[in-house]
Order: sequence, then C-alpha cells, then structure tokens
Amino acid sequence: MQKHYIVGTAGHIDHGKTTLSKALTGKDTDRLKEEKARNISIELGFAPFKLPNNDYVSLIDVPGHEKFIRHMVAGVGGIDLVLLIIAADEGIMPQTKEHLQIIDLLGIEHGIIVLTKKDLVDQEFLDLVEEEVRETLKKSNLINAPIISVSSVTNEGIEELKQLIQEKLNQIPERISSGFFRMPIDRVFTLKGIGTVVTGTVYSGSVKIGQELEIMPSNHKVRIRSLQVHSNSVDEAFAGQRVAINLTGIELDEINRGDSIVTPNHWEPSKRIDVELNILDDIDFSIKQNSEVKFHIGTSEVLGTLIMYDRKEAQPGDTIYAQIKLEEPIISSRKDRFIIRRPSPSTTIGGGVVIEPNAIKHKYRQETIEQLKQKSKGTLEDLLLQQLMENEKVFLTLNDLSNTLILPENELKEELNKLKDQKKIMEFSNGKVTFFASTHVFNNLLKEIIKHLSIYHEKYPLRMGQPKAEFTKQFFTNLKPKIIQVIFLYLESEQYIKINEEYISMYDFQPTLPKHLQQKTEQLEKKLINQQLKPDSWDELTKSLEINEKDKIEIYNYLINLRKILKLTDKMVIHYQTFEKLKQEVTYFLSKEGQITLQQAKELLGVSRKYLVPLMELLDQEKVTVLRQGKNYRELRKQ
Repeated sequence: MQKHYIVGTAGHIDHGKTTLSKALTGKDTDRLKEEKARNISIELGFAPFKLPNNDYVSLIDVPGHEKFIRHMVAGVGGIDLVLLIIAADEGIMPQTKEHLQIIDLLGIEHGIIVLTKKDLVDQEFLDLVEEEVRETLKKSNLINAPIISVSSVTNEGIEELKQLIQEKLNQIPERISSGFFRMPIDRVFTLKGIGTVVTGTVYSGSVKIGQELEIMPSNHKVRIRSLQVHSNSVDEAFAGQRVAINLTGIELDEINRGDSIVTPNHWEPSKRIDVELNILDDIDFSIKQNSEVKFHIGTSEVLGTLIMYDRKEAQPGDTIYAQIKLEEPIISSRKDRFIIRRPSPSTTIGGGVVIEPNAIKHKYRQETIEQLKQKSKGTLEDLLLQQLMENEKVFLTLNDLSNTLILPENELKEELNKLKDQKKIMEFSNGKVTFFASTHVFNNLLKEIIKHLSIYHEKYPLRMGQPKAEFTKQFFTNLKPKIIQVIFLYLESEQYIKINEEYISMYDFQPTLPKHLQQKTEQLEKKLINQQLKPDSWDELTKSLEINEKDKIEIYNYLINLRKILKLTDKMVIHYQTFEKLKQEVTYFLSKEGQITLQQAKELLGVSRKYLVPLMELLDQEKVTVLRQGKNYRELRKQ
C-alpha cells in the first residue's frame, strides 16, 4: 500500500529552498505573481513527488524571511520530516537559527541537513560549513541528522537526497488515520465552475466525498463535493496527506486561513488554552506576567495574554506551566505544538505543547501546576482518569468523555476497560445508558452521602428520611434522571441507602420516637382511634398534650410516613385503624349494591358533609373507589 508523508523545508532567505523543491518535484512552488516578481516565497508552496520505492511525499516549501515566520510555523506544524536548507556559500544565518529553534519547539525530531549551492564552493569550504553546522546542532533535536550537499543547478546529489529521504521516512511510523477529522486551513480560493476550495494538511482522521463537515470556529456546516490530493481526484483522504477540498454550502468570504475544517459536534472553539511552555534560552529578556504574545498554532495566528501560575516573571530557558488567554477563539487538540512570539519587536519567545485545549480559569496555586504537569505527561489512561476525577459531574458517559478528549468512543473503550480491571474506575449501566466514575471520587461522594444522612437522621429522627427531590438536588444536580435512577439502584443494592417511596435514608435506618414523645404519641393515637370518623383538627388533638410546635410537626410527619394516620384535609387526619373499618363497610356495601351515592354514604356512615366528602375522597385516593365522571356515584375500583 502506498504511503503518504509530509516533508517540509526550512532555512534562511535565499538559501535555495524553492530551487531545491523544484529540483525534487519538477514543479515551481512559487505560485503567486508577487512571488515571481520579488523572487521570494511569501505563501506556503506545495508540490508532490515520488520516492524511489513509490511512496508519495508532499513537499512544503516555506518562506525564509522573518516577516513570513507565521507561514513557516503553519507549514512545519504538520510535517513528518524537515529538510533544513543551508547555503554552502553562506553557512548558518539568523533565520537558519530561528527556524531551527522553531523545529525544536514544534517537537520535530526527524530531519536532514541539506547544504545547497554545492557548485559554488570547493570541498575544503564545504567541510568548514559542515563543521559549523554540526556545532550549531549540538543542542538541537536534529543533532544526529545526516548532512548531504547538493546542487539544484547541476542536480548533483538530488537523487541521493531522494534516497536519503526515503530511508529516513521508513524509520518514522506512518500516521494513523484515527480520531475525528481535523484539517487546519492554509488556503481558501474559488475556481470557476467548481466553487469554494480549501487546502491544508490533515492532522487527524479521514474524510470522504459527500461527508458533512464543520468550519470552526464559525460553526458553519458544509458538505464535500470533491477531494484532491495534489491534483489527483480521490474518494477519501487520510491523516498526513495534503488535501484540497471542494465545499458546498459556503461562500469564499465565510472562510479564513486559520480556520479548521472538522468532524461536526466534536470540537469546541476555545479562548483559553493550558500549555507547557519552553522559553528559549538565548533570548536576552525575561517574560513578565500578562505579557502580550502572538500565538501560532497550525495555521492560526492569534494575539493572546500569557498567564503564569507560579511566578510573575519567566527567565530564558525556563519551562513553565501556564495559560494563554486568546483574543479570538481557535480550534486545537491535546499534544498540539505551538510557537509564541513577541509582537514588537517581533521575536520568537518559545513554544511548547497544548495540555488542555478548552481550559477554564484557574486559581493561582501550586495545585494547579501539579494538575497541569500530570496532564502534560499523562497517557490516554491518565487523561481519562483525570477527567473522571476532576469533572464536577462525577459521572460521565462515553459520549461525554469522547467529546471532552476529542477522541472517538471506540478508541476510549479499551483504555476504560483497563482502568475498570484495575478498579480505578466504576461502570454503571441500565442497559440503555452507560457511564463511568472514578472509584476514588465515587468513594468520597459515598462518604459525604453517609455523613449527610447520618446528620439528617440525628436532626430529624421521626422522619422516614430526606425527601428524594431535596437529596437529588444536593448531590446530583447536573445529572440526567436516567443516570440518577441507575445510581440509586446501585446504592440501594449495595445497602448504602434505602429508598422508601419519596424518601432517602441510610439502609438500616428506622424512625424512632424520642422517649419524651413516646407516651404523648400513644395518647394522641388512642384519642384519634376513639374519635373514629369524626376526628378533631390536628391542633385540637395536640392541644391537651402540651406539645411544642416543632414536636407537633415531627410527630405528624412520623405518623403520616408510617401510615399510622392518613390525611383527610389540611387540618384533619384519621387513624389507619379507622380507615380500615371505613374501607370494609364501603366495600361490603358496594359488593352488594354496585354503586354508592353521597346520600347513601351519609346514611351508611352516619357523618355530616364536613367529614363525608373528605372520607369519600380519601377512598378514591387510596384506590378503593372511583368516582364516575358526570355521575353522582362511586364504584369499586377494578384492580
């Protein structure tokens, strides 16, 4: 199967990058009229060529002039291999060093040093230049990079360079086309009869003709009409390829360079990004808190403010954990590389890696630094565990985790199973919804629940427990009802809690009357039983017992919850024994007569309308009888 790679050039202005690109590919990557007129690469140039083994290489020729550094960052940011171009007749120059710094900051480890213009110098001078290059590379990622000298004019060394590129690329793992699709856009244009076209390097995922995508951060939905990889029409494109996408559903002025085209509903634009930042050690100034910076990532260049959490000033050579607060939203992903530059005078300050692409505002404390350190060094397992430990919802579905980490669900399942086997996380499911929680966080939550219910029972010993709605609001405000129900079932099955209708209590809890109320409650029940179907109001019942207002309410709730009394009206109750006798009398009557009117009930029970109506309504509520709509009688309710 043919493999695809991205190879980029870097180096000082006029050191022969574009001429070398033409020698390798047969194409002139200076495509703009201004580039032709000025003999300088202003925009990124792109051209394909085949290696001796027929693998495909997309060559990106980036500008060398310092004013066009942002284009260089855009080009180098997605490459597999860099060709650092150095003119043999000039050697190391200022932009050579700056491009080398950017290569290091972007974490590019695979490269070849190409000494161009070999035909202009003799071998002795070439050896001196190579010695200078080796000395410069000692602190670079490219310290062990091979050095080859070529002439783009005579083509000497060009075929050997192609062979060397092939050998180096064979050592690099091919990009995996997994994850959600993302392509930072570096060019936008229209073609007559075709419409809007965007180009870029696919950072992750794959894409097919007809697929719906989204332009971010504008959230504009588009559809793919056609795809090209270096002028060749294809049905599908993959991570690591240079792709041109013909879009429908959007106009040219609705897309900008620096936008990203992505899988819909999985990417969140952000104006705060947590980062690990490496400050260059050869700058001659310190970086102060809240410094304004130019933030370069992918094809985006955005002004931002540097926020440091453990210092007010960063020195050359420091590695810090910080946040960039951006003036405009961008799309990024964990592990993305970036560069920051000082706006004026324009100087590269440093660069690093994105830790959290959708960051929140943090507090200035050491704990924040430790969390960012863990995230920056962590594996996917670590990231999953950290999300479950830090998220305020505590319980997250697979879809929640997928959206937060910007990774497909199938890529997360294996890691979640490992964490589950290690008992670091817990899985909950009702067959329809599955969600996860950190074992540590869940156990802490469980301790809070037990402590809370213990205090509640001590404060309200006569209540069945805390009302479920009140309990839910306190502990599970952000969760969906289906998830809450699964959690309740788990907690009850493990005998942590007991659910009694609409009340939550400790599993082994039983309401208990304090000694000072036991006798008074017994007296109240006896009095109520004696009054049968003609009870006094609750206030009258409790008046002679000299019970204070708080105890009166607690006894009421206690007897209601235990169903020793039943509510007739807001002011009246009857004892359950009385209700059972009422139920028997009415049921017997209905079994013989089939129906009962209010007048018949009045004669049967011997009570006035004051008691009759609430008594009959209580029979309806207790599902003994049913009042026929539009009729003046009741019947037995069918079971």
